[in-house]
Amino acid sequence: YRRFGHNEGDEPAFTQPLMYKRIGAHPTTVAIYSKRLVEEGTLATGDVAPVAAVARAAMESGVATRPIPAFPGAASTSWPAPSESNETMMACSRAPEPSTRIFTPPAYRRYRDSMARKITTDEGRAALRAVDAAAEASAAPTRADLGTAVRYLLQLLAERAPGNTLEVRVPPFGAVQCVPGPRHTRGTPPNVVEMDAATWLALARGTEAWPEVLAAGRVHASGTRADLSGLVPLRGGGALRDAAQ
Repeated sequence: YRRFGHNEGDEPAFTQPLMYKRIGAHPTTVAIYSKRLVEEGTLATGDVAPVAAVARAAMESGVATRPIPAFPGAASTSWPAPSESNETMMACSRAPEPSTRIFTPPAYRRYRDSMARKITTDEGRAALRAVDAAAEASAAPTRADLGTAVRYLLQLLAERAPGNTLEVRVPPFGAVQCVPGPRHTRGTPPNVVEMDAATWLALARGTEAWPEVLAAGRVHASGTRADLSGLVPLRGGGALRDAAQ
């Protein structure tokens, strides 16, 4: 459950007072886990607050991992400090919802940089050619080629219909906002279209039509303006496929 609101300015009890009254009375995760450690003899009652204080101080300082504080009966265990090489995990709020991805710090930076940098026409067409070559060989394209191809076509979509009314998501590779109209400023956009990479490539390149994939359930579309029928295929349909050859 979510104990607090969407952010520091949100008070969920305004709209769901009964549910959040129950949530407020429910013990926190820290309280439940502390009680369990005491009951099993791992911690003494007096050790709970100091250990929790050390953990909170580590989080407040921005250090994701610290050596586990020693206490009676605990195993001598410590986690590695954050580095470019370990698998320290962090949430990436930019990742497409609802399937929020989890990234290591270096992986997040690569994802962020790839989304921020404009993909050139040569890079995009090269990735499309690589995806086509893999399909002709009955093989899966590399993740790098597929991701670049997806983001390139998303980039073209945003250029064709600039705006912030509709969000098109192709997890885990990217998402763009497009179509002129009302702009949302927080939370989930009111108009969302989400699909997998293969479906997006087919739509953008004109090998499949929007009504077909929508009827087949291969696209999740929510909102009154969640419609790509007038936007795909891009650049005159087959012309984009021909240009990649």
